[in-house]
Amino acid sequence: MRKVKHFKLLPAWVFLLTAGLLFVLSCNKGIKRGDKNNTNGENNKPKLNMESDTNDEYFLLNAAEINLLQINLAHLAQQNGMIADVKELGKKMEDFYSRSFQYLIVLTTNKFIPIPITTDNAVNVYNNLSKKSGNDFDKAYCDIMVKDHKYAIVQFEKVGVKSGDAAVRHWAKSMLADLRIQLSNAIACQMKCSEISINKVSNKTSVVKI
Repeated sequence: MRKVKHFKLLPAWVFLLTAGLLFVLSCNKGIKRGDKNNTNGENNKPKLNMESDTNDEYFLLNAAEINLLQINLAHLAQQNGMIADVKELGKKMEDFYSRSFQYLIVLTTNKFIPIPITTDNAVNVYNNLSKKSGNDFDKAYCDIMVKDHKYAIVQFEKVGVKSGDAAVRHWAKSMLADLRIQLSNAIACQMKCSEISINKVSNKTSVVKI
């Protein structure tokens, strides 16, 4: 089971929205899935025995983790990024994943899936990045963005074809074009950081020769 923790810099609107959703879902879950005080509990349980349903639930939970992590890393990039390209990439990521997260909430609510605020893995990624500065931070952030978006595209492509839920399948397909745009933005920023690193090494070498 995933352990839920909080990001230090979790945006207030995300925290309040998620916390509110978790409260509502916990109430709904008690009614829909049944408990000792619900005499009709068995009749109200969602049918989550089919493989496609459980896969959709796992995908949505994973997507929620991706969205929240990207929003928080985007804030970090705008605060700690050294070059304008990294700050701009962070702003684009924040805007994109904030919109994505709002629609994701609708999907998870409809399927009575309580989404996590964050996970151990996400906290570790955030904390490790927050310890970096300067060129090291910029390069690390861009590397994470490239890696994460390559991973996300593969997952969304699979679900866009194999999901048994029309709403989930449609959302996954609709996200692909924007995910590829964000990947292109991340690659461009990654190349910019590499170029800066190469130039710095060249300049140091020139100074030593002189």
